[in-house]
Amino acid sequence: MSSLIDDVGYQDSLLSLILNDRAFLRRHSTLLAAADFKPASNSGSRDRWIIATKALEHYRKYREPIGKLIGVELKDHVRIARFGKDRAKELAGLARNLLRDDPSAKAVSDRLIEWRLTAERTKAIDEIIELNAANELTNEVFAQIVRRVSSVEDSVGVEVAEYYASLEERIIRRAFRKDSRYPAIMIDPVDQMVRSIARGQLGLVMAPYKRGKSLFLIQIAKAYTLQGLNVLYITLEDPKDDVEDRFDAGIAEIPVKEVGDDPAQLRKRFARFRRLIKSKLKIYDGTDGGITVSKVIQIYETEKELGFKADAIIVDYDEEIEPEQNNQQRRMDFDQIYRALRRFMAKEQLLGWTAAQTKRNTSDLKIIVGDEIGEDIGKAKKVACAFALGRGDWGDESLYVHVAAHKFDRGNIGCNIMPDLPRMLIFDRDATQAMEKADVLKQLEELENDE
Repeated sequence: MSSLIDDVGYQDSLLSLILNDRAFLRRHSTLLAAADFKPASNSGSRDRWIIATKALEHYRKYREPIGKLIGVELKDHVRIARFGKDRAKELAGLARNLLRDDPSAKAVSDRLIEWRLTAERTKAIDEIIELNAANELTNEVFAQIVRRVSSVEDSVGVEVAEYYASLEERIIRRAFRKDSRYPAIMIDPVDQMVRSIARGQLGLVMAPYKRGKSLFLIQIAKAYTLQGLNVLYITLEDPKDDVEDRFDAGIAEIPVKEVGDDPAQLRKRFARFRRLIKSKLKIYDGTDGGITVSKVIQIYETEKELGFKADAIIVDYDEEIEPEQNNQQRRMDFDQIYRALRRFMAKEQLLGWTAAQTKRNTSDLKIIVGDEIGEDIGKAKKVACAFALGRGDWGDESLYVHVAAHKFDRGNIGCNIMPDLPRMLIFDRDATQAMEKADVLKQLEELENDE
C-alpha cells in the first residue's frame, strides 16, 4: 500500500467525501474499497477502516451517502464489538469531525486516481515479473495486464451492474429512497398528481409573461429548504433585492408592498419559519449578464469550495442564459444550453430547475403544451419534467398547472390552484381548498337536480 492512503490527513479528507458527497461517490466508488483504509499493522487505529466499511456498504446498497446515519451504524458496531466507553467515544468523535469537514473534492479526486494508478502499476509489474519467470507471460496476457492499468482513469464515473442478478438490491434502494428521491414541491394538488424530479434531473416551469414562473421557482426553493436541501438560486432577470422581497413576503405571508412597513412582525414570522429549516438558501444576482452554463458551474464550484454544497440549483430564467458560442438560430442556442444544464445536473447529482416563457398567444389558454414554448418547442423534450401554468377555471387569478411533459410519471394531466399574488405565494392552500370544496358542493347540487 502506498504512503498516500497511509497518510491520515488524506484519509480523513477522503472519508469526509465518502460520508457526505453524492457526486464524489458516484464518480469514484469503483476506485475505492474498505480494505484501502485497513491499517498496515495491528498497532494502527482501525477506526477509519470501520467508518469506511460502513459508509461504502451503505452507498453500494442504497446509492446514497450515509451522512448522519453513520451514527446509527457505529452504535450497532460498538455494541456488537463490545467497545469500552473510551473506545466508543473516540470512534464517535472521529465520525463527527469527518461529517463536519469540507475538503476540496477535486484535490482528493486527483490524488485518489494517481494513487490507484500507482498501485495498479506496481501490482502489474510484480505480476509480469512472476509470469515471465514462470515462462507464462504470453502477448495476450501482457496486453490484458496493460489494459487493466489503462482502464483505471476510464473507470471514473462508470459503474457496470449485472441487471438480472440485482433485483433485491434495487428493491432495497427504492424502499430506502422512497420519500427522498423525489422531493415534494409542496403544492398539494401537484404533489398528489405526480412526483416532480429526482437528483441528476432538470425540471422546467413554462408560462406566459407575468403568469408566475418566478413565484413557482421560489416555491420550489422554499419547499426544498424545508426538506433539508441546500438551494442555490440564480436570478438573471430580477435584481436580488426584488427576489429577496418576494421570499420575505411569501415566508412572512405579508403583502410584498408592506414587507418593509413592520420589521418586528417580519422578524417574528421569519424566525418562526427559520426554525423549521436545517439547510441554506443562497441567492446569486446575475442580472449584469454574461451568464453561461459554464458560469453557473463556476458559481456552484466556488460556493462548494467555500463550504456551501448545493443540492439544488434554480436558474430564473432560461432566456437570460447565454450560449457558450453563437449559433445561427436561437433554437440551436437553447439546444446547447439545455443539454449542458442537463449533463451538469446528472454529473453532480443535483436537482435542477429553470423557467421558459411561452408564445404571446398563450395568455388565455388553460392547457399549454410543449409546442407553445417560445423560440424552441423542443425544450420540454430535453427535461425530465415540465410544468405549464395556464389560466385556471376559478377566475382570472387562478392557475391551471399542466404536466406538459414527464419522463418518469404521468403527463398531460393537470390541476387548478389559487395563488396569493400580493403575498408572493404561487399556492394559497386555504384558498385552493375552499375552491375545491366549492367544486364538490356544486357537483353534488347538480347531481341532486338531475335526479
